[in-house]
Amino acid sequence: MANSKVLALTAASTPLAGAEAVYVVQGGLDRRTTAQEIANLAQSGRTLVGGFDGGTVNAADQSILINSRFELRAPFALTATRWTLLPKQGSTGDATVEIRQRPFSSGSFTAITASAPPDSVAGARATAVPSGWTVIGNGNLIEFEVTALSGFVAGLTLIVEAN
Repeated sequence: MANSKVLALTAASTPLAGAEAVYVVQGGLDRRTTAQEIANLAQSGRTLVGGFDGGTVNAADQSILINSRFELRAPFALTATRWTLLPKQGSTGDATVEIRQRPFSSGSFTAITASAPPDSVAGARATAVPSGWTVIGNGNLIEFEVTALSGFVAGLTLIVEAN
């Protein structure tokens, strides 16, 4: 390890293991970190957004239906840090959304929300820090399903913030 210029060094082979030392300048000072620490920084502050709106609705009152669902593929491994459930304007009912995951290729869905799934009461906006939720695996299929519904709920938007 001579005094080489960074641009003169041979490129690292990929994929990186994460333990590789990386030179950084932090606050004007020379420092070292690892490739994994940089990867962790790049993955923080991610958001998943989905909604139940305009799909299958109750013909009598245009409310969403219990068991309405949609799926997303997790673009990265994530740990949920906050959820927000936003009922569509005019909603007055209660709704609970279960979140499940499974490998993309096949398998059964398993709940990630423990005993604390996102819920909204009387059409009010709700937000909370998840408690006891399972980490979602990279590339897994995520299923969102309205598992409890009472009263009129015109639509829902679910936002999951994650690291």
